[in-house]
Amino acid sequence: MKRFFAKTNFQNSSASTWRKGKLIYRLCLMLLVSICLPVVLFSYISYSMSYRSMEKQYRENKNNLNRQIAEKVENNFYALKNQANAFFDYESIAYILTTEQSEITDEYIKKYNQVYWNLVSIIQGNFDLDGISLINMDGEVKFYYDRDMSRQNLNTVEKEKWYEDTVNAAGRAVILPPHSNNYADKDEKVVSVCRAISDPYDDKMVGVLKIDQDLSTFMRIFDSVDKNEGELNLVFDSAGNIFYISDDISEKEEKELCQYSNSSNEIDGKWVHDKQDYIVTKGQSLNSGWQLISLVPEKTMEEQAKFIRIINTWTAIILAVICVLIALVISLIINRPIRELKDSMIQFQEGNLDIQMEVKRNDEFGMMADVFNSMVKNIRKLINEKYELNLLKKQAQLENYQSQINPHFLFNTLNSIKAVSMQGDQEKTTKMIQYFSENFRYALNRGVYTVSFREELEYINKYVTLQMMRFGDRFQIEKEIEEDVLDNDCLRMVLQPIVENAFYHGLEKTVEKGRILIVAQNVGEEFFVYVSNTGTIVPEEKMREINAALNADEEQYRIANSDKVGIYNVNARIKYHYGKEYGLKMIYGMDKETTIRINLPCIRRRNQDESFDCR
Repeated sequence: MKRFFAKTNFQNSSASTWRKGKLIYRLCLMLLVSICLPVVLFSYISYSMSYRSMEKQYRENKNNLNRQIAEKVENNFYALKNQANAFFDYESIAYILTTEQSEITDEYIKKYNQVYWNLVSIIQGNFDLDGISLINMDGEVKFYYDRDMSRQNLNTVEKEKWYEDTVNAAGRAVILPPHSNNYADKDEKVVSVCRAISDPYDDKMVGVLKIDQDLSTFMRIFDSVDKNEGELNLVFDSAGNIFYISDDISEKEEKELCQYSNSSNEIDGKWVHDKQDYIVTKGQSLNSGWQLISLVPEKTMEEQAKFIRIINTWTAIILAVICVLIALVISLIINRPIRELKDSMIQFQEGNLDIQMEVKRNDEFGMMADVFNSMVKNIRKLINEKYELNLLKKQAQLENYQSQINPHFLFNTLNSIKAVSMQGDQEKTTKMIQYFSENFRYALNRGVYTVSFREELEYINKYVTLQMMRFGDRFQIEKEIEEDVLDNDCLRMVLQPIVENAFYHGLEKTVEKGRILIVAQNVGEEFFVYVSNTGTIVPEEKMREINAALNADEEQYRIANSDKVGIYNVNARIKYHYGKEYGLKMIYGMDKETTIRINLPCIRRRNQDESFDCR
């Protein structure tokens, strides 16, 4: 039954088909994608929204802070302007500024000392001030005093732009950005407020008053707030000109930032400096329009958002792990009955026709298991019916072929006995009849289709003895039989028709002494028997015709050879019993002798009822 079942359509599909893509992996992957993808997407969106919200809040806070600083800068210079307007002894100051060096008198010295102590007291009393200068209309510094008691040199300022701007301002205060006084022996930078001084009597401009504030004092305004690492600050005056920059930048970058200062009050932009992205924020004084623009490296924001990123990452990881576990559990729950069904189908495919699944569920999987069990029962029933039918058909056909052999053997043997009896040799005739009866008993043993090769050789020996009584010494028979083939399984009467053909169609028509050679050997899982004779050589065309008939399909062969016995009968019995891959073939031997090759499966017989493969 298993041999028949192996030839069905189930055998054509390889078991590897089940393993090409396991459902549990695809199901788990689908669940992971459908669950984890939204989790990852949610984490990304959450982080992006949190980052944007934090950046927006940061910008708003920074803008407010910048506005407060800008107002402090404005108030600082407002205080310096008030200080510049607070002088009351303009008469003495005008006298000093208009008196030439060659005209110094006691009165000049008296007024100079009076102005000196007034100005020094102002410096000493206001720690936000660093120095005061008085400059005449020729740009000559007539008076200079600073907190560090720096010495004055002989440089003039008549060609300095700030001096010209102050003179042209007609008494209005002019604020100077960070600079160094070229008429003082010190390099520290200061910011200043300048205004023109007029004679109180004729209102004629007599010089310029310049009040300095040390840059470090001015920078204390920025020290009142925390500054981010790498932050760049720019102060713009009310006219939109850059007043102060905390770091060196190019002229092109200055122009770009000036465009920011002239834009609307709210800035939401990015700026690149030294191959680094900066976030731009701006704060503007509500009174005079002083502005502070801060440029904070974007990586600072990223550092501040690091905590949110870590929280989102760990949240995504935890959710992903939970999703993986859920996906695995769901996959296992769904895959288990499918795997049981698959294993049952594989066992069924491999020939286990008694496999039945245990139905423990009331869902679709339980229905599939029930359908599978019903299918197996129906297929087993059909296979048994077809197997039994084919077995009966096969037995009937073998009986038919065997019945053809017996009359053919009987007719030929009786002819041989008749030929000997006509010669008057009664003793030889008696022996031939005795051998004939033994051979005929072997041929008539119905119900047993196969014997060991040893038994078949014993029968051939008796048959050859019978023929030698007729032909005498006109032929000789030789055997080259390997010891391990004697227990091989073979069909009953498989050699006799071939040896008989060698006698009647090969040796009988020759005058020379003939030879029949029988060779038997195992080659792997196949058993080969060669029967050669030195009689009449079969032409190649005839041999091709015979081999074509031996290899024809079953139905074509039955129609074409229904009236033929001999090797056609043996070939048909072999194919019916062992399969169509076995049978006979006519070939030429090494010396061009006609040879019949018998190809059988290598099956060892332990006893009459038990056999096993040669493997």
